[in-house]
Parts: sequence; C-alpha cells; structure tokens
Amino acid sequence: MNRATFARFPVLLMLAIAIAGCGAADGTPEIYFCPADGCADRVIERIDTANETLVAAVFTFTHYGIAEAIARAVKERGVEAWVVVERNQLDGGIASFLKSRGVGFKVDTNPELMHDKFLVIDEAAVVTGSFNWTEQADTKNNENVVIFDSASGASMYFDEFLRLWAAGEEL
Repeated sequence: MNRATFARFPVLLMLAIAIAGCGAADGTPEIYFCPADGCADRVIERIDTANETLVAAVFTFTHYGIAEAIARAVKERGVEAWVVVERNQLDGGIASFLKSRGVGFKVDTNPELMHDKFLVIDEAAVVTGSFNWTEQADTKNNENVVIFDSASGASMYFDEFLRLWAAGEEL
C-alpha cells in the first residue's frame, strides 16, 4: 500500500500520527505480529515492568500466562490492577483467578460489544492492538501488539478505562 492509498484511511492515519513519537527513545513504537513475535510474551514483559498500576480493557481474556503476570505484579510489587472484559466473552476461570488475587474485575455493560484491547501501565505506557488475550490469538491468529511510552497517550487510555470501569458490573 502506498501513501496515497493509506491516506484514504483517515482513522488509521490519525492513529499513526497519535502514536508517532510515543514509543522507544527514538520515538518509534514497539510493534509485534503474532504468531511470529509471541505477542503474549511481549504483553507479559511489559506487565513485569509495572510498579504502581495496571488497567486493562480486553474483549477476550483466557490467557493464563497473562493473568499470572498480573497476579504476580499485585503480589510481588504491590501493583494495583483492574480489568474490564466484554460480558459475552467472559471466562469465569480467569475472573475467579484474578479476583482471588486482589485484582479488580468487571464486565462491560454496553449492550453492544466492548471490543477494546488495551493495557495502561503506571499511567505512562500503553499496550494496544488487535491482540485478544488468548492462546489462539498468540499462537494461531494474525494479530498485532503496539506498545508506546507516553504519559499523554496513557492518560487518554486511562480515562477511557475509567469510563468503562464506572459503567461496568462486578461479578
């Protein structure tokens, strides 16, 4: 796809502009593709950097490795963590596992799909992309993860999380 073709997709263009300069020290976001790049491992690596807060809004969450990383952050580093998932994609096992380890957990109450897939770490970094937090997405699907460090970008995602959390329903 050339730039002229890309320009026909204004939403993608706005996203590219929004995250430009928000990633690595040179301004490049980290971008990974599944299954080749091990998206779950990249998410877990970033969870392991959290020192204060983790907030996540994910459409589907059945990946126990990611759940264990969140629980580990809570237990070992005192990180406060909250998760919102789409009601129609609820995995009771993940919910019970996380809740029993001190993670706040709610389901989305929007009658339509909550199709978000993002994680905010310490209100300073964002993990987003098409990647659903499932083994299938990590090992079989064509998915992507974009990670960027930006307090202003993280603030926007954090505000969206707060909106989802306030409207969510505890189990």
